[in-house]
Amino acid sequence: MQQLTMTTKSQRGIFAITHWLDRTALSFLEEKKRENEREDQFAYAGFSDLDMIYYFVHRKQHIRESHDRKIETKKEYIRDLLQFYETCLDHAEFLAEDVKQIDQTSLIRTLKPRHLESYVEWLAAVPLGKGGKVYQLATIERKVVVLKSFFRWLYAVEYIHSPLHTTFIRTTTRIEDQPHRELSYEEVKELLAFYEDHPINYAILLLLATTGLRIREIATARWKDLMYDKYEDLYFLQVKAKRGKLREAVIFPYVFAAIQTFRNRRGLSSHLDKQDESPLFTTNKGNAYSYKYLSKYVTRIISNTKLPFLEDKETTISPHVFRHFFAEYSLHQGANIVQIQETLGHADLQTTRRYLDKTLKRKNNASLKWNKNVF
Repeated sequence: MQQLTMTTKSQRGIFAITHWLDRTALSFLEEKKRENEREDQFAYAGFSDLDMIYYFVHRKQHIRESHDRKIETKKEYIRDLLQFYETCLDHAEFLAEDVKQIDQTSLIRTLKPRHLESYVEWLAAVPLGKGGKVYQLATIERKVVVLKSFFRWLYAVEYIHSPLHTTFIRTTTRIEDQPHRELSYEEVKELLAFYEDHPINYAILLLLATTGLRIREIATARWKDLMYDKYEDLYFLQVKAKRGKLREAVIFPYVFAAIQTFRNRRGLSSHLDKQDESPLFTTNKGNAYSYKYLSKYVTRIISNTKLPFLEDKETTISPHVFRHFFAEYSLHQGANIVQIQETLGHADLQTTRRYLDKTLKRKNNASLKWNKNVF
């Protein structure tokens, strides 16, 4: 049975991410699909399960290539889908005994709803998360979203004939289950004061705190993306958000000055220039930061401060926490939730509401209408 002995553990080199990011096989699969259609055959005839995973990740989804999945998104999809498939292979003998009618060419087409439910339960119990702990609920939720998308597509293209994507058990993270990602204004001030004389760390933290930008957006920003608006008497930084959407962040004069100091320290030009393709921030070797490295760097420099308030935090302070601070502080300064949504680049208003859930509930508390000295 080919699908149950497709890959032994000694042959698992095919699961290396680098192999799967190579898109050269896509044209071969596209031609194979077209040939099947010319012969009035099923479009994916002759495709293996692994072919389907590869094709699902790399297939063209938009006429403009810039709108297709980005490389980092593909990496996440590949990791999650291969983790699932490799787990299925590890349990192939069990599946052979558990299913009466086995598809001789496809392990995926052998699966039943109970197997997907068991996989999600396995994800919740296996100690494969950070520090050898179980996955956080948000991580499980992301993995399930990827799997549901994959199985929904398999059903739509008729590779499978049962809507398995509808059988995944709920993994949605409740707001009350999420770790509190809070930084007060005073705490942000402490962090900035700690690195006030460190031009590299200070500029990065100040930009995070005052713009709500994602760390990826900062890592990919270029010097040419900064411009001065004489009517507003402010600087604006254009960044590329998720799904290739563009938006602008306000850069206050003191933040611009901090960025200039950073660039001067790195030996870069600090005069606005629409022709300057250099990254906004660079490493000491003059290279652009990878967003993952920059994220870990920010988390580390915050932890290294050993400031007392850090001991009371449920989680480490990552760059993403500054987006929550930006949303909270903007609300307290009078911005409405739609303005905050647009500034943060959230596609869904509910995402912004989750950021502000605790504060909005406090602001809507009926007791605030009372006279404090009524009794």
